[in-house]
Amino acid sequence: MSTYTVAQARDNLSKLIAAAERGEDVRIARNGQPAVRLISDAPKGVVIDVAELERRRVMPTAGPTDILELLDEMRRDRPW
Repeated sequence: MSTYTVAQARDNLSKLIAAAERGEDVRIARNGQPAVRLISDAPKGVVIDVAELERRRVMPTAGPTDILELLDEMRRDRPW
């Protein structure tokens, strides 16, 4: 968490906005008391839960393990 005075915030507003967009906690104090907290309106990045993806992964059902068997099965399933 970073706290800045109003004068510091005025002089560094672009940097403080960039920091808030990166998700940093930026606060501006007036007379030593926190007055404002900058929060980004930009959409947050997508967080991927790898464990959840692994849990939801669909494993293929048992089928031919030999490439020739697989090709024969594909040819049989073809409607021509």
